[in-house]
Amino acid sequence: MANQKVQEKTNTLETYTKSAGAKASEKDVKAHKEKISDQNLEIKALRTKAAEWQFKVLENEANLNAKEKENDQRVGENNRKMTALKSEVESEHKCLEENNDNNNKAFKSQTSWGRLELKPSRSNQGSSTSALRRNKQK
Repeated sequence: MANQKVQEKTNTLETYTKSAGAKASEKDVKAHKEKISDQNLEIKALRTKAAEWQFKVLENEANLNAKEKENDQRVGENNRKMTALKSEVESEHKCLEENNDNNNKAFKSQTSWGRLELKPSRSNQGSSTSALRRNKQK
């Protein structure tokens, strides 16, 4: 009977310990579940932020591509203008060179500069003017 009482007390103690341990385990499980739930919320928030950032990256890439295209168009347009201007300047330069060459040829072709007639001075104007008029009338 003493053994039986000891056995009953041991069984009671084991049951009590198991139930106390089970309650502690349940508290631990509940705490872990709450922690997991909080972490899941944090993960969802981080995924949302990551999606927003990815959208901003795509948006900025699109803006960058548009700006690069605009810049390329402006550069192309300016290159065309520069080519046209360069052609115009070269043409003008060529014309000026031709005129200069023609003037030089005309200047060099004069056989005698002594034959060039000088305009009469104002003091002699009266006598020479009347002589010129007479020569024209004849």
